[in-house]
Amino acid sequence: MASEPVGPGSEGHRGDSYPVDARGEKDPTCVGPVGRFLALVGDDASDRARLLHIVRTLRRDRDEPLPADIADRLEHAVESNIHVRDEVGER
Repeated sequence: MASEPVGPGSEGHRGDSYPVDARGEKDPTCVGPVGRFLALVGDDASDRARLLHIVRTLRRDRDEPLPADIADRLEHAVESNIHVRDEVGER
């Protein structure tokens, strides 16, 4: 089954169309895996600060803001990741 470009946002940054699976768009079941991924990526305080900046920027987006409940979950994942617990244990 071939995917077709779906509505606004289905174009690349240069206006090129690319396939988008409409079923995966805004799928709430993706929030958990994304949060776990962000928790692993934030190795140190500067990484976590950058990730939090991205999440907070997405939250304030004028056209398609990240819903507050999802932004809250992602921020929590970044702030309370396994690396933070390791750093606290090292002190």
